[in-house]
Amino acid sequence: MPRGNGRETVPPARLGDASLLAAMEGAGKLIEDDELRDAIKDSGLGTPATRAATIERLIEVGYAVREGHSLRPTQKAMQVIALLAEHPITSPELTGAWEKRLVEMERGEQERDAFMRDIALFATDLVAYLRDLPDERTRFPRRDLGIVCPRCGKGTLIENRKGYGCSTWVSTEQPGCGFVVWKTIAGKQISEEILRELVERGRTRELPGFRSRAGKRFRATLVLDPQAERPVSFEFEPRAGGSGAEPVA
Repeated sequence: MPRGNGRETVPPARLGDASLLAAMEGAGKLIEDDELRDAIKDSGLGTPATRAATIERLIEVGYAVREGHSLRPTQKAMQVIALLAEHPITSPELTGAWEKRLVEMERGEQERDAFMRDIALFATDLVAYLRDLPDERTRFPRRDLGIVCPRCGKGTLIENRKGYGCSTWVSTEQPGCGFVVWKTIAGKQISEEILRELVERGRTRELPGFRSRAGKRFRATLVLDPQAERPVSFEFEPRAGGSGAEPVA
């Protein structure tokens, strides 16, 4: 919206690792209840040892992707946020309440068994809440990216839960041209940005974050051959031990 100085407002910058870690550490500031805020003020969400691992886990399971120095929520994450918008699990007050009870257990003022029963009941209620949501809310929203299919040139690429496929697909019996790029390749989340680069240029820049079946991390360039049965392959920069391209399993 225009402002008095003639400029327009812009959305706040996306969080990066450092700013998200700081937000997690200072999450207690968002709690209005003085007692709960005091319980969490020295800990925040998680601990210094677990916060970075939490961010990596969010990326690993497809809730966020790194774009430069920023973190961007995926469509999957946005759906979860919408589903749990008003649920207590999204509230810092819940963490504050649990932290308060943990402190009371340390002092001998709370019974561990009672706390664990409440945690189990909370988890059961959360599962029931999600289970009872109507199908139209839990179904992953298919999204047309407006990218012309590089294989057939007739359809456009549609984002679904597991990948980016050609819109000519109707069913297993009517697969259309069958082109698809999976959202996860060797443990790395393939964002829309990476997909667009791959389709437009036929290859990506060298990307970090892949993981071999043995669990070893590696960097590689993704190369596109639209007509191949497996249209995406790895290409490695020349290093000691050889180079070349390998199909993506």
